[in-house]
Amino acid sequence: MNEEEMKKNIYKIIFVLIAILVLSACNIAKPSPEVDPASQTQVAIFAMATLTKYAQQQPTLEPTEEEQMPTFTPLPTEEAPTDEATEPPVEATDAPTEPPTTEPTAAPSAQPTAIPQATTPANLPEPPADAERISFAAGTTNKTVAGSVEAQQSKKYVVWLSKWQLIDIATSADNAAYIAVKTPSGQVLVNFSNRWLWYRDFAQETGDYVIEVSGGNFKSNYNLFVSVPQAISFERGTSSLTARATVPGEYGHDFSFWANQGQKMTISLSQADKFVLAIKLADGTVILSADSKANSFDGVLPKAGTYIVTIHNISNETVTVDFKLSIK
Repeated sequence: MNEEEMKKNIYKIIFVLIAILVLSACNIAKPSPEVDPASQTQVAIFAMATLTKYAQQQPTLEPTEEEQMPTFTPLPTEEAPTDEATEPPVEATDAPTEPPTTEPTAAPSAQPTAIPQATTPANLPEPPADAERISFAAGTTNKTVAGSVEAQQSKKYVVWLSKWQLIDIATSADNAAYIAVKTPSGQVLVNFSNRWLWYRDFAQETGDYVIEVSGGNFKSNYNLFVSVPQAISFERGTSSLTARATVPGEYGHDFSFWANQGQKMTISLSQADKFVLAIKLADGTVILSADSKANSFDGVLPKAGTYIVTIHNISNETVTVDFKLSIK
């Protein structure tokens, strides 16, 4: 029981005692049933005894441990920091490696491989009496031969090829001029009955290939175009090269190489104002026509295959040109 409740109980008891005394005084003024004065005294004594006993039973109110004021303990005195900052430990590291002093190796300038026709055997066999040999001027890989053939007649040519060289043959004429092609061993690759105007494939043999031109039932004045492109390839780990060619005025030089669909091809020339480009696939798909008069190319390739790039010298003088190719 707390102090407040104890006070309330004492007040109640005092109030009861006062009430008893008042009632007793009122009863003195008029007679009442017999009340023993001793009883009144006993009541008063009982009341006082009750108060005394109640007071004795109440515990002495002393502050509990929780209620006691906490003893103030001064905080420990910290030493004021000094102005000298502690340097972080230095980890031992290896001495830095000196940058290499070796100059980077210059990218090799890819010189064109020997043009096939320019390096054919010195002692080529004589062509058949009814055939004309097609050879290429130094620095060129193609030739256009003009001719005329009577109806139901044919005109024969031979060209030397090494195995796996690409040959590109095409005709144009006032009337149709069809071609027939045979290998050195006599295997027929194309018949007149096929009525082909062009043929493009890799040589399966080394030797003289025979090309015939016929107008069929009509006399035909024609131009026969024969090309053996210079095959080029990248060194392992590279994606660009520079090939050099010396091209006579009004002649062309052809390059061939393999590329994949979706690759980006870039071509530039050192003497751009004197050349025009033409690009096609071995299957005949034209990528860039010479009619566009372009002297550079930058584009994404539409399909995988062997690409043939012709650089045509439009000047009337011999020009040495660097052909720069990048495929990524």
